[in-house]
Amino acid sequence: MKRQSGFTLLEILLVMLLLAGVASLVVFTLPNSAQEELKRNIDTLALQIDKISDDALIQGKTYGLAVEENRYYFVVLSKTGWESLTEDAMELAPNTTLRVEKVEGDVAIKANNMQSTNSPEAQNQPSKKVDFTPNIYFWSDGTLTPFELLLSNHGLQYQLSVDALGNAEKTTKNIVANE
Repeated sequence: MKRQSGFTLLEILLVMLLLAGVASLVVFTLPNSAQEELKRNIDTLALQIDKISDDALIQGKTYGLAVEENRYYFVVLSKTGWESLTEDAMELAPNTTLRVEKVEGDVAIKANNMQSTNSPEAQNQPSKKVDFTPNIYFWSDGTLTPFELLLSNHGLQYQLSVDALGNAEKTTKNIVANE
């Protein structure tokens, strides 16, 4: 009797079942819309703001949030100026913009933190210093600069409003494009 080579029906069904399981995991972990991705971005930012506010109170340091159009930095005020808490900025998803809509108060802490790139110290060590003043401040007494941030993408906009005590409120709205 000849032995036939090939796969049995059971083996083929088992492989198909495994592939379907992996595919379903991928589908459920990916955001299925720009709205969900934007909501995830605003939720992450709100959690980071809450953490930085707590860190300022616990560590007795002044922190800041510097916002650019599609990224943001958390910085801490040291004796030598503002230093970034991370190596890189927090980048947002493509086509997502972030802007500070309203900041209450006109306090600004300017710090001399520019470092010459020709100095031996600057060439030997990567600097974590940033060359701008934050838009929003987190004070060591647990308060912060009241502000509103707008995060938008594909006609959808989330607004994050935070008061001086760190109480946050998120709202969403659709933007009608003028064409």
